[in-house]
Amino acid sequence: MKERDDSKRLSSIAQLDDVYRSGELRGGKRGRGSENKIPFVAAVSIEAQGHPVAMNMNVVEGFKSKEIAR
Repeated sequence: MKERDDSKRLSSIAQLDDVYRSGELRGGKRGRGSENKIPFVAAVSIEAQGHPVAMNMNVVEGFKSKEIAR
């Protein structure tokens, strides 16, 4: 599903959320900015009635506006 949706451009209304994916690594810094976590953005394009149309998930360098716009 991800591969299919990645080829579609999100349109209309898009809902966006920033997410960290973490593994079972122990030690190191905790919380935002931890070297044990992978930041990514999940976006869902919805129609007027609120039903999802397509989604897009991308790993990002961080959650700065410039990176999100990319």
